[in-house]
Amino acid sequence: MNERQIIETAQSMFLKNSGRKEVVDFLANNNIIGEQAETIATDAYMSIKGQRQAIIKTSDSKEASSGLGSIIFGGILMIGGIVASMNSDTLWYGAIFVGLITLVKGFASRY
Repeated sequence: MNERQIIETAQSMFLKNSGRKEVVDFLANNNIIGEQAETIATDAYMSIKGQRQAIIKTSDSKEASSGLGSIIFGGILMIGGIVASMNSDTLWYGAIFVGLITLVKGFASRY
């Protein structure tokens, strides 16, 4: 591998949440050791730092939005089950129970 390929591989390792030690070990396997390996690892991390933070921020916002949807859906199921139980002779425990579980899961993923 040439130096450019090694640096690109180190960058992709950081993007895949590999630790610094794993990257330095990879560099050692490619005969880059000591200060040079530390410098390459630092440069590789600094070059992808913005991308990595954007990926983390995107995944956090997706999780938060799915939590809000679960909260709303769970609330609707619970209210629907309660209203259906009030207007009929049948108790809608299933809808109320599933709504409660969905509501709790939504709160757990959001907070």
